[in-house]
Amino acid sequence: MKSFKRHLTALAVSAALMPTAAVQAGEVEVLHWWTAGGEARAAAALKKMMED
Repeated sequence: MKSFKRHLTALAVSAALMPTAAVQAGEVEVLHWWTAGGEARAAAALKKMMED
């Protein structure tokens, strides 16, 4: 579980740094296998962060 939280934190930090690149690129595509429970909620939260 610690490893999952560490990876999620790293992904969130990466997502926070992406808007600059996303503005330049115009489009971002994310492929993930997070489909259930907390994983799906985390993916939805990251998507919302990117849209904002």
